[in-house]
Amino acid sequence: MQNLLEELIQLLSEDERLVSEGKLLKNKVIELALNMDAGLIKLLLKNEPIKRHFFAEIGRENVLRSTVRKKAKKNRLPSIH
Repeated sequence: MQNLLEELIQLLSEDERLVSEGKLLKNKVIELALNMDAGLIKLLLKNEPIKRHFFAEIGRENVLRSTVRKKAKKNRLPSIH
């Protein structure tokens, strides 16, 4: 799980909206996830391990797992620095 977290942090850091002074903005990540931001979703889908973890494949479509949104609403995402 630690490798996945590190990979997620590295991936999210590619989006300049999510980084300030070299730190990942956890609240911004949550905000974008709750708003189903197309840019964030595209970013997550481009990484296969992250895609498998956060999305369910239904037919030929990928759907964001509801547990991600539930945890974000409760602000229970893992600490991201």
